[in-house]
Amino acid sequence: MEHARTLGRGTLYSLAAKALLVLSGYLTAIILGRWLGPGLYGVYGVVTSLVFVVTTVLMTSVEQTTSKFISEQPKMKDAIAYQIFKVQLVVSLVFAAIYFFVAPALSMLLNDMTLVPYIRYTSLLIMFQSSWSAFTGYFNGQKLFKQQSLLTALYLLIKTILIVGFVLLGYSIKGALTGFVLAALIGLLSCSFFYTLKPGTKAMPTRKILDFGVPVFLFAVITLLLMYLDLFFVKAMSPAQTADALSGYYTAALTLSRIPYYVIGALATTMFPFVSELTYQGRISKTSKYIQKSIQYGAIVLVFLAFAVASTAGALVRISYGAQYQAATIPLSILIFGGSLFSMFLLLTTVIAASGNPRHTFFLGGICVVIDFVLNYILVPRLQLNGAAIASTLSMFVAVTLSSLYIKSRFHEVFPVRQLCVISAGGLLIGLISVLVPVTGLLLLFKYALLGLLYVFFLFLFRALDREDIRLFSKVFLRV
Repeated sequence: MEHARTLGRGTLYSLAAKALLVLSGYLTAIILGRWLGPGLYGVYGVVTSLVFVVTTVLMTSVEQTTSKFISEQPKMKDAIAYQIFKVQLVVSLVFAAIYFFVAPALSMLLNDMTLVPYIRYTSLLIMFQSSWSAFTGYFNGQKLFKQQSLLTALYLLIKTILIVGFVLLGYSIKGALTGFVLAALIGLLSCSFFYTLKPGTKAMPTRKILDFGVPVFLFAVITLLLMYLDLFFVKAMSPAQTADALSGYYTAALTLSRIPYYVIGALATTMFPFVSELTYQGRISKTSKYIQKSIQYGAIVLVFLAFAVASTAGALVRISYGAQYQAATIPLSILIFGGSLFSMFLLLTTVIAASGNPRHTFFLGGICVVIDFVLNYILVPRLQLNGAAIASTLSMFVAVTLSSLYIKSRFHEVFPVRQLCVISAGGLLIGLISVLVPVTGLLLLFKYALLGLLYVFFLFLFRALDREDIRLFSKVFLRV
């Protein structure tokens, strides 16, 4: 139970950080979307998505590699963190330089050479954010989720203040990007208040770090392509005179569809060191129980979000971005299912990677990227925004299916089939009720609350949740 309680505390801290991430992210998106307009907001969305692919790839691989080795060998935590920091520093510098020099080629692929200076400017983010993730991985590996969450919260607050502040002062896209870069630098410098890197008494072999880190890195590339390939196709394959505006609408839909990703990301972050530790110790039965409950609770959250958002997409777009973004309504109603499926894929592949098989996640994701690329290439010219949303959602469905089959072959009975069927039925029910009872404005928040209560009642009525879940929740989450 101590493991479960620590997992619960960690999930709460991570959820708090993710909640701040969602609030700060949507506050920034709403202000920028309204202040810049669809055209300039589309440019901002494409530029930040491009650099986000590179930074997140590096951050994910550095954080997970640091966390894995520290969770397995806590006595070597200082040596591991120090060695990984040195390796990532060299790698991030190389990537930042490459990103800077390939900016014209990227702009040409996106059919907009005006993006070159923006892309080059954001290359600074690559080095700062990659280095920052070595510290978050250090805390995650020791299950010091409170410190990790505080570090994340500090960075998010600084980023929101700087980005929004510069834009409101009239510096437009350049101001927003400057705020992004400065926040990353300040966030990195603030890490020294939490932990000072030191070599340790015994060095961690670089080869061992790379054997795990490289497959994680490659899978992170796959993951980020799955997240943003559709947006890049919208930008590249739309008519030049409407490409920026269409990218702005799609960025708005994409941003709102990321809600499930941020919620489940908290669970995945705290699961990783536990699954890594238990599989390293050979405790497969206990690992399977953790995975089963994580899938069940993850599905409960994702199904609710998918049907609640899809059935209120128009009202949610209006309250978030205003009537000028109404073209994002149908794409959002499709993308929210893709976002929920992607979040489940993230949860499942976290299990696969933490159990010591990051290469398998790369191959699973690679198949899905090929499918996503082909579907976008076919559908975007024909259906534009809706085609991109359909392509993304279908490829995410394939991703979840393949990763589920893999986990079942490794851990056997980890999927609560009956509960998943009830959860799906509950989602359909609240979706239907939501469509039949439309609301607008701030009443939308009240509607979500009522739908949530009805959904939970349905799950208890048909035993997708029971008293045992309540006892587990109280033991794990309330005694923090």
